Amino acid sequence: MIKKADVVVIGGGIAGVSVAYYLAEKSSGKFTVVLLEKREIAEGTTAKSIGAVYYQHRTEVELCLTKKSIDLMRKLDEDPDNGINLKKIGLIYTAFTEEEVNNLKRDVEFQHSMGVKTRFLKPEEVKELMPDVGLEELTAATYNPEDAYVDQYMLTSTLAKMAREKGVKIFTGTEAYDIILFNDSVEAVRTDKGDIEAPFVVNAGGPWADRIFEMVNLIYPVQRVPGQIYAVKPEKKINYTVPLTIDTHSKFYFREETGNIILLGQIDTLYRSDRKDVNPDDYYGFKKMPDSEFQEFIYKSLEKRFPMLIEAELIRGWVGLRTVTPDNLPIIGETEVSGFLCSVGYSGQGIQLAPTAGELIADFILNNNEQKELIALSINRFV
Repeated sequence: MIKKADVVVIGGGIAGVSVAYYLAEKSSGKFTVVLLEKREIAEGTTAKSIGAVYYQHRTEVELCLTKKSIDLMRKLDEDPDNGINLKKIGLIYTAFTEEEVNNLKRDVEFQHSMGVKTRFLKPEEVKELMPDVGLEELTAATYNPEDAYVDQYMLTSTLAKMAREKGVKIFTGTEAYDIILFNDSVEAVRTDKGDIEAPFVVNAGGPWADRIFEMVNLIYPVQRVPGQIYAVKPEKKINYTVPLTIDTHSKFYFREETGNIILLGQIDTLYRSDRKDVNPDDYYGFKKMPDSEFQEFIYKSLEKRFPMLIEAELIRGWVGLRTVTPDNLPIIGETEVSGFLCSVGYSGQGIQLAPTAGELIADFILNNNEQKELIALSINRFV
C-alpha cells in the first residue's frame, strides 16, 4: 500500500472516478492521486442508475455541468477504444394540470435562453412518437431529441482505466475507515491496509457519504432514498424509439433499453425529515428487489400510460440508492475542514453532473480556482 499521496479520493463510483481522472489529466501525472473503493469500481449506486443524460434542466448550474459532461461522453463514445454506448433517444416530460404546463413553459423558456432547443408537443404529437402510450388527461409535453442515456458502468470503467493510464493508483477492496486530522486539517486516511498521508481528501462516497463526513466530525444534509426499477420485455417488438418519458404528476417514468427492453421506475428525490434511513451496505449488488407497493404503482401507471406492457415479461428488478439534498443539487467543493472536499448528494443526477464536478474539484485543488459553479454548489448555500 502506498504511504503518501497528494490527494486521496474515497469512492469508486462516477463521482470519485471523475475527480481522480481530472486530477491526473490536469496535473499531467505530476500529482500522486489515490482512489480507494471498498468493493469494486462502479459496483455501488452508480451501477443501478438508468444513465440518463439530458438538457432539460431548470437551473443554469445543472445545465452548464451537463453540457460539459455530455461533451466528454461524446468524445469517449467516438473513440473506438472507449465506447460507452451513448444513445440519443430523447426525453419527454408530460403535463396534466395547468400548474404543470406553466412549469414546463417556464423551463422551456429558460432552456431556450441557454441555447437548448426543447419544444412543446401537443398530445397528438406524443402519440405520433409513441403510438402505444395512453394519453388520458394529457394536456401538453416537452421534448428534446438530443437527450440521451449512457451505459453508466462503461462510462465509469472507462474513466477509471484512463485515470490508471495517467498514473492514478486505484485500490479496490480497500476500505477507508478513518481520517486523521491535525489542527483541523487533513493529515492522513486510515484504511484496512495501512495509513496514507495526504493534504487533500475528497469524499465521493455516494450513499456512504455521511459516514465519511462523520470521520471529520461533520454532518451534512444528505439522505439515502431507494430507487426501484423494473426491466420488462414486451412480447411484441416495439418498432419505434421509446424516449425517456417522465410523468411530472406521478413521477412515473419509462425508457427503452437495448434488446427491446423497457425500464420502468419512479423518481423520488424528496428530502424529508421523517424519511426512514436505510443501511447502504444492504444495497450492494442486485439482490434487493422492488417491494409490493412499487409493483402496484407500476401496474396502475402502465394501465394508464403504457397498457401494452402490462403483460410484458419481467426480466429483472433491482433497487439502488439516491443520495439527495434539500434542493436536489449536489454539494461539491470545500468544507469547514481544511483539505477535506466533497462531491456528494447528486439526487439521481450523478451520471450527468459528476464528470464536470470532478473537473471543477480538480481545478480547485491544483490551481485554487473556485469557479462559479463550485461556489453555487458549495455547502454554504445551506448555511
